[in-house]
Amino acid sequence: MLKKLCFIAGIYGVGKTTLCEKIKNKVGIEFFSASDIISQVNGEKYGKNKLVKNEKRNQEILISKIKKLKDVEKILLNGHFCIFDNNNYVIQLPIDTYSALDIDLIILLERDTKEIVRELIQRDNKKYLFQDIEQLKIKEKEIAIMVSKQLNIPLHIHNMTFDESDENTIISFLEKEGVI
Repeated sequence: MLKKLCFIAGIYGVGKTTLCEKIKNKVGIEFFSASDIISQVNGEKYGKNKLVKNEKRNQEILISKIKKLKDVEKILLNGHFCIFDNNNYVIQLPIDTYSALDIDLIILLERDTKEIVRELIQRDNKKYLFQDIEQLKIKEKEIAIMVSKQLNIPLHIHNMTFDESDENTIISFLEKEGVI
């Protein structure tokens, strides 16, 4: 069976999980969170603090677990191209991760930085500096574009509106690209 994998990327608080859940409920495509897959193996929790101890090992875990999903034909996988390190510096995750995952399509979700900061305060009860979130957002987009070009993977950039148009737009794009 030929697996189709769509990587739903975006920074913390952009709405990846919410959108993936809505799409899953609407069209039945399997949805996995990279963070959840990794934390099931290594025991780290990536909730409020977002701190990662060993990003390289975590990517190996992710690749291994996705490759073992033999009975799943079509997958939405949400995750990141960049994360914060322990000092809130933006670090890029290894590009070979995305090659090894055999991604067929990248959808980058974006949102106004002020709204993301508000969401993270409300959701995680943690305050991030606007400039840190803005820098992460800029780098996430830069790396998404680079990965798309280097690996010849279609990229769709979507600005979240948090209404039904989000899921309809993404579903249309998934259909056009043959993921669903």
